[in-house]
Amino acid sequence: MPTGTSGWHALVDYACSLGDLSEIDWFELKTTLPFGTKADKKRSAVVLARAVLGMANRMPDAAGKHLSGHGVILVGIQGPAITGAEKVDGAQLHDALDPYVGQDGLRWDYTFINHPNGLVMAITVDPPKWGDPIFTFQKEFSDAETSIRDGEVFARVLGKTRPASSQDSRDLQRRLTASPSTNADVEIQYVGTFDRVFSSAAVDLVNELVDDFADRKLATAELPPASPGRVSTTGIAALMSATGGRRQPYIQHVENWRTAAHEKSSHVAREFLRHELARGRLTAINNSDRYLQAVRVQVQFSPAVTLLVRSDTEYCDHGGSFNVFAMLPERPSDWEQYRGYDLGLLAGHRPTAAPVMSMPSEFDVRTNAAGNLLTWDLGDLRPRATEISHESVAVITSSFEETVTAQWQVTARGVDHVFKGTSVLACEQESASSLYWRGPRGGGPPDCGHEHDE
Repeated sequence: MPTGTSGWHALVDYACSLGDLSEIDWFELKTTLPFGTKADKKRSAVVLARAVLGMANRMPDAAGKHLSGHGVILVGIQGPAITGAEKVDGAQLHDALDPYVGQDGLRWDYTFINHPNGLVMAITVDPPKWGDPIFTFQKEFSDAETSIRDGEVFARVLGKTRPASSQDSRDLQRRLTASPSTNADVEIQYVGTFDRVFSSAAVDLVNELVDDFADRKLATAELPPASPGRVSTTGIAALMSATGGRRQPYIQHVENWRTAAHEKSSHVAREFLRHELARGRLTAINNSDRYLQAVRVQVQFSPAVTLLVRSDTEYCDHGGSFNVFAMLPERPSDWEQYRGYDLGLLAGHRPTAAPVMSMPSEFDVRTNAAGNLLTWDLGDLRPRATEISHESVAVITSSFEETVTAQWQVTARGVDHVFKGTSVLACEQESASSLYWRGPRGGGPPDCGHEHDE
């Protein structure tokens, strides 16, 4: 920063020698700004506030290359000439600017430079720091020339101050979540989408497959024709009467299996969704030169969102489509295969489910007061490195929202800072539609499609 009269005179001379060409990301020139009337005062304050906010919203690493990160706005210079600045009392200047720039951490000051060719006012903005908030315009303003909304963000680029772009917003979000003490800078992304699906649809599918199989088994025992669905008590009684009770143990065995299978349908449906839908992975990005150790990532989802981690499955995946019956009690054989056996032994027989697969999970999902919290202990994160989880997770909800928002935070050993941010997930399905499955009685083999909410 310039020091003393000679230092400021040298900066003014530099500005006049180049005119507008001297304007870069840390340096801006303004012609005379009037403060005489109320309208002039307001208009001049808005011009200065816009420039101050742009300087304050720079990235620390880029800003630090000049004037130790400070930004300077010289008022009273137009092109190569000094047009002069009005003498404004400091209290009046702050009263004019503060409603637009706020007083929540933005640091700026002013000084007057008595140059031989005229009076120049210098507005200085303190260097931006990691962890600084995103500074926004604090009050709506509109006149014949300019319209600025409350909350608008301005960014300073080479030669001008302009409304922030999407990239500027991402950079400022990184600045906000970075550690001010270590210059560490971490962000978390969920690479994938969420599925809009009613879990009950998957339960209905499992139950439909169970009933379809049980009814076909009973049909092999020469059951009389029955309406779709479970065999009625009347139908069973008629069969028992017609066969003299010889088929009763087999029928009871099938019904016992049906009951046991229905009891597990919710669990099997959840495994089905976990197997079919797991599609997203977490990505941790270290945007800094700091080596981060023992990094822990936590992502908080709302109670309306269900998280199904792929490796938590109890289903033994041998490839191919999900086999619903692999997780249900062993299925009964046809009646003919039991002919000649002592069927009385089968009446109370309840086979156990197939062996399950077990593998360690990279994620830990727990329910808390805010909903569902996913924790990922990823270990060390090298400088400028990206780490992608090996684990995949299905994010599902029955809500018809187009996006799901999750709040994340990151901690690391030796870094006294909690990095925070937001991830927004898009829906895999079309707008106002949900995923559903069609079983054998819905026409053909199990299938999936889209069903509109109406």
